[in-house]
Amino acid sequence: MPIYLHETARVRPGKIETYVEGLQTIFLPLVESRLSNARLWGCWEVVGSSGGEWSQVVMLWELDDWDAFAALRAKSYDRFRGRDDAIHLWRNDIAINWRDGGATRLLTPLSPPTTRAALADAEVPHTVVHQDSFEIVPGGHDAFCAYITEEVAPAYRALQFTLLGVHRDVTSATRTCVLYGVPSYQQWGRAQEVRMAAPAQWEWTEKALGLITQWDSLLLTPVPFSPCQ
Repeated sequence: MPIYLHETARVRPGKIETYVEGLQTIFLPLVESRLSNARLWGCWEVVGSSGGEWSQVVMLWELDDWDAFAALRAKSYDRFRGRDDAIHLWRNDIAINWRDGGATRLLTPLSPPTTRAALADAEVPHTVVHQDSFEIVPGGHDAFCAYITEEVAPAYRALQFTLLGVHRDVTSATRTCVLYGVPSYQQWGRAQEVRMAAPAQWEWTEKALGLITQWDSLLLTPVPFSPCQ
């Protein structure tokens, strides 16, 4: 089963377009030409007013296995055993002109994921992606996955949300990440309207009280070269 590298870059004000162009023309070709077992799954800009900080770009990389992760990290950082100078130059000398920080999460699927190869077969286009980040009680991953796949996803499916993946962050005992594809901004807004106007229809939210301790959501819009859209 693949693993996923989830990167959030904090982009300098006014530099979103330049940074995205640099990802497409410089960094993405570097990765694709040097690593056959790592591929871009999706790249998005965080939508303003959806809960996140302004000027952020989210990238999700699909890696075949842990060897692929090790090869990517070595080419980025290991100056003694295989560091790729071009990738290192991008991270430390080029991209720094457009971004001033960020965060990385290393994710493993809790349920069978929608792989990069399966994105092309999606019945509904994912015009936007809804990202939920949860903090759960320690040891609650199995119960959390069942809660999402058996209770939450069917309720969202009625609103045309497609579950794309349920993941745990391997660097944390409590962090998880869930992604949904949404066909339009209008449909995302409709889902929020239904949730707020008829909370009784969403009885599954009550079951989360003993399982989830924190819940944050973001709305993500794909950049032109994102495979997920």
